[in-house]
Amino acid sequence: MHEVTRSRISQYFQSLKLPEWLLVAASVAVLALLTASGWGRLLAAAALVGAGAYGYRFLASSPIDAEIDSVVAMDIAALEKRALARCHLEESEVRANPQVIVGPRYRRLGGAEFGFRRGEDGKARFTPLHVTIVNFTEHQLVVYQCALDLTTGKPLNEESDEFFYNAIANVALRCIAYTYDGTELDPAILQGAPALAESAVNGKIQIAGADFFRLTTTAGSSVEIMLNEPKLIEQLSGGEMNMAPNDAAVSAIYRLVREKQLGALPVRSPTI
Repeated sequence: MHEVTRSRISQYFQSLKLPEWLLVAASVAVLALLTASGWGRLLAAAALVGAGAYGYRFLASSPIDAEIDSVVAMDIAALEKRALARCHLEESEVRANPQVIVGPRYRRLGGAEFGFRRGEDGKARFTPLHVTIVNFTEHQLVVYQCALDLTTGKPLNEESDEFFYNAIANVALRCIAYTYDGTELDPAILQGAPALAESAVNGKIQIAGADFFRLTTTAGSSVEIMLNEPKLIEQLSGGEMNMAPNDAAVSAIYRLVREKQLGALPVRSPTI
């Protein structure tokens, strides 16, 4: 993807913030318009019109929601291939279609700039995204996770885990209160949701009603995936996440784990 497109993605999450130099130039032009005369007044008027035209083009060039969704889809398609390599898997070893879960990422951003926007369709969109890709082999469930920075297309903080089917003790969905250390959250999050910092107790911020998917083994190891955090999204100016893909992925994981533990993992099919 071309760098100019990535720049426009960054602009999408900052579309209401005009460049500071443009605001300064417009202010100077207004001041000159009020105090100057003759040619100076004409030049100030021309500068103000130019600043206004640039500002309009700047805002009008921001990507629309569908363009952002298209970029996310392309990036995730690339991550599916990367997940195989990072987990040391060959495609021939995979016995079912990979399942992808995409959620918000608030901590461990790996240096990525946090961005949030409620789209025209009312959907909440983020950068970076917490992406989880689950692959199924004959004997194992292999989980790849990363923070996907949409402004660069780069995966950050990559990690992988393997779980043997016969060692999986529990697969569960939980809606729980979740606690953050105030220093873990990106300053942009606290700036966008100032009530969070105000509600902190001993430096801890508790968010009620976060949705998690959790897989635990008999040995006590686990992987936990945040699916949604509506209370924090509401603080950040509202909107709802598109949960349909996550719901479908979680349902598929439940089904495939059950079938494998019963000894009947289905062959790979476009419908799974």
